[in-house]
Amino acid sequence: MDSTDLKNILSTQKIKPKPRKYELSVNMRDILNIIETEMADTKNKSWSKLNKSQKKNKINLFIDSYELEGESIDEQRNNLREVLITGLKYNLLNKQSEVKYNIETETIEKITILQINDIGVFELQKTNKTGKSSINKSTPKSNIDRIVKRSLKS
Repeated sequence: MDSTDLKNILSTQKIKPKPRKYELSVNMRDILNIIETEMADTKNKSWSKLNKSQKKNKINLFIDSYELEGESIDEQRNNLREVLITGLKYNLLNKQSEVKYNIETETIEKITILQINDIGVFELQKTNKTGKSSINKSTPKSNIDRIVKRSLKS
């Protein structure tokens, strides 16, 4: 087999380009159709599947519909917005157990970790869950520790 055979094989094989998801087009209708299909893909997603900007929009809608009581409603609403946006920023509102989200209506029904403290300020409090049980396990010992322990016994 000489080197010309390899050149012939390589020249006869066509390298297939990677298929694109969408073909490039200049037509504005095609672009609008692509945008509509992308928007349809974002509907009916659970809370954990939404991206940060979508979550922020849903939180803003939740804040606008949240019923506040008292004299300084605007101040309370601003405090609520600050607490929830900060919580989103620090990944405190990622789990579905923390945010009750209705997929059909695409609205937040309840934020379970949202609480109002004694002075009327909103705060996010995670529930204290016990992680691992506190069973006393013997620590792994090195060979030196074992030898010293044996020598002390005898």
